[in-house]
Amino acid sequence: MKTYNIKKISKIFHFAGIIILLYILSTLQYDKIFLILKKINFFYLFLHMMSFFIYFFLKVYRFSFILKYYGHEPPLFNVFGATIESQYFGFITPSRIGESIKILFLEAQANIPKRVSIMAYIYDRFQDLYFMALLGIFSFIFILKLPTNIYLIIFTTAMFVLFFVKNPILKKLSIKLKIEHFKGLSLKSDFYLFVQNGFIYVFYFLEFYFSALSLGASINFFYLSAVAVIGALSTLLPLSISGLGIREGIFVYYLVKVGISKETAFLISFLDNFGFLIIFVIILHITYKVLSNVNRFKNKSDLI
Repeated sequence: MKTYNIKKISKIFHFAGIIILLYILSTLQYDKIFLILKKINFFYLFLHMMSFFIYFFLKVYRFSFILKYYGHEPPLFNVFGATIESQYFGFITPSRIGESIKILFLEAQANIPKRVSIMAYIYDRFQDLYFMALLGIFSFIFILKLPTNIYLIIFTTAMFVLFFVKNPILKKLSIKLKIEHFKGLSLKSDFYLFVQNGFIYVFYFLEFYFSALSLGASINFFYLSAVAVIGALSTLLPLSISGLGIREGIFVYYLVKVGISKETAFLISFLDNFGFLIIFVIILHITYKVLSNVNRFKNKSDLI
């Protein structure tokens, strides 16, 4: 009976984000939303789009770098295809089926063994996880406005701890998942990825910043970046579908504190994480399909 109740409660928690989203939607003034969207600044929207594309291609290059370290160097176009197809199918399939597409795609298109793709994929995802955890510590310190000396101690300690515990954690994970031939990155390669992650997340934060500017919001870049990190970390909690509602609640809560209207705060989160994201992924998906067909046509022409 107790087990049944726990399962029932956990299922209810999965819908917490949807309940929060519905509550937020019930408090919004939709005439204001339409007015904000009507006055959207397309120059900043263009910069938002460019930031997303750079962010996306940097992540493709990072995954390619990890595959190369594991002894496989597929064409960057194949890695791009695997990444964009996994993102695309992630939107139209339940659960995490889209992620498995990446592994199957690389096996079919670049002859990369599944065990290599799986390990590279885990390492790639872990890069996001530990760097986001590090940025999360930074964000909470920034928002809480702790004294500088406390800030430096906490942030520096966290940076070193998270940087040096990755390989041992991943090794244990590979053993648990029964994935053979785990090979942790060298210190030099790991540091290179650490720097690359810095560039990746600069453009990730610029996405939100330009999105906010396009909607007419004037906000501190670092404050908005801190809120974006806290919002991203909230998606790790099993309280909603892809963090929907939880993330919007965090944006509304923190941005209203600095004078941003509830409607604008909601749009910054919702459009960036769903509206614009879906449109951009579809654009990349179509681009990839067109380029793939062009390459096939060229190859057939060469054979003739």
